[in-house]
Amino acid sequence: LPVPASIMVSTQGALALVFGGITMVSLMMRWRKIQRVTGYLLLVLGGYNIIHNLLAGPDDSGLSILTGQPRLNYLPAICTILLGVVVQLGMESTRRRRFAMAMGIFGVVVGSIVVGIHLGAGDSNAFVLGFNGVSAFFCLSLSFSLIFLVWLCRNDDVNFDRVAAVFGALAVLGTFVLMMLGSWGIHLEQHRSASVFVDHHAEMLKRDLEASSDLISRLANRSATLS
Repeated sequence: LPVPASIMVSTQGALALVFGGITMVSLMMRWRKIQRVTGYLLLVLGGYNIIHNLLAGPDDSGLSILTGQPRLNYLPAICTILLGVVVQLGMESTRRRRFAMAMGIFGVVVGSIVVGIHLGAGDSNAFVLGFNGVSAFFCLSLSFSLIFLVWLCRNDDVNFDRVAAVFGALAVLGTFVLMMLGSWGIHLEQHRSASVFVDHHAEMLKRDLEASSDLISRLANRSATLS
């Protein structure tokens, strides 16, 4: 089945969402090693996009040299880096929890503004501040999740139901993975459609050239006969 354009995100955007989902799970379950890995991945992903955007010229295509898909704009890349910093710092101390809370509030503000603009415009496919409708929704969801985790981590004695947490984490990660696969599928479909379009026009051009060549040849033969 075709994937609606309204839920399509770029490959790098989908990766940021997947890493964000893993981040929320690792923070909740206090998996230190996974926190480190996902934190570094988020920092690298966001940092690459910001550096590439800064170095890009006026005629830049806006595509990543790694994936060939559109890069993250500045604000999504900055949000990605901030989430990576939160994961690296953790929530063991009061100051770190305050920083994580501030980043969560920042994400809620950004997500709310973008979602509000999309709802007002009625076009979730357009990009506002670098976010389309679905990416803004997930930015808002991840930010609320971060605020909720900070609230829970105020009490160091909080014990999570591991089984429920794992099933919930799998559901969240499954959603992100399916969205990434859907995004990848729609991009492949667009490339196939473009390839068919180019092949069709190339064939028409070939036929026109052959017809013109035949016409020129007949005219040359007729001219030779008359002379």
